[in-house]
Amino acid sequence: QTLKQIEDMKADYNARATTLKEWIESTTNGMNERENLENLAAVEGKVGELEGYKKDTKPPKASEKLEVEQCYSNLTMKLRAQGRPPFDPPAGLSVQDIDQAWHGLGDSERAREQWLRDEMAKQRQLEQLLKKFWNQVGNLEEFGGKKEGVLGTLEGEVYETLDQVQGRQKMVGALNQE
Repeated sequence: QTLKQIEDMKADYNARATTLKEWIESTTNGMNERENLENLAAVEGKVGELEGYKKDTKPPKASEKLEVEQCYSNLTMKLRAQGRPPFDPPAGLSVQDIDQAWHGLGDSERAREQWLRDEMAKQRQLEQLLKKFWNQVGNLEEFGGKKEGVLGTLEGEVYETLDQVQGRQKMVGALNQE
């Protein structure tokens, strides 16, 4: 009876530890992805996803991690009480391995957060440069329209002196240079 109970506890630990470790590795890989974010809204969306993950997804997984550790602790105490050798989990599923993977996940979260902050700053700067560019385009179009208007008023003018012709030539030359 006790042997069956111990085997069930080992199977339970292995199943829980495997599920948790797979989630940690999958999530860590996701945190390490660096997508090409096209605009500020895309960056803000990723920031929202990360905040949602921290608020809604990670806390239950932290509880699950504690449950796995408690399961291992209960199994260890049961084996010790029965005078049996300690439980040696499969490779990569020890409490220490899971804890190490959990810390790696935390490092990946912080790196993603920093990357998103950098992307946010970059996208804001690009938006400012784009705004400045379109401002300058508007100014140039306005100037071009005024220049054409001025040049249009000169058509058909009759000049009576050489000084008038030279003055108009200088004005047109100056407008063309701008």
